[in-house]
Amino acid sequence: LAVLVAVISIIGTREFYKGCESLDIKPCYAIGYASAILLFMLNLLRDSISFSYIGLWLFVVTAASLIYGFKVEKRKLEDVISTAFGAIYVQLLLEFFLKQLFHLLERKLLIFQQLPFELFHFQLE
Repeated sequence: LAVLVAVISIIGTREFYKGCESLDIKPCYAIGYASAILLFMLNLLRDSISFSYIGLWLFVVTAASLIYGFKVEKRKLEDVISTAFGAIYVQLLLEFFLKQLFHLLERKLLIFQQLPFELFHFQLE
């Protein structure tokens, strides 16, 4: 599940950044991909990510995006914001959504398995 979420978040981040490039905004792909890998590694460390890990991840993504914008002659504020927003919006939201979806599917499957079979037994007359 964590690998699937990481791959989909990398693809989603790439598509978000390509959309930004069509508006003449130049986000940093390396920061986006590195943040997806970091979030994937945090998922492997813990079954459910606590808020302290998410806060650390947000700090690292924001700091890396700000450092990316230090070359003021080459980069604009839009580049920095799109780099951070792409990582935070696409990856964190996608991870939360997919985890909730899989959790819900697991619960429904477990509930279905616990139902008595008499409910599904039909008698033909």
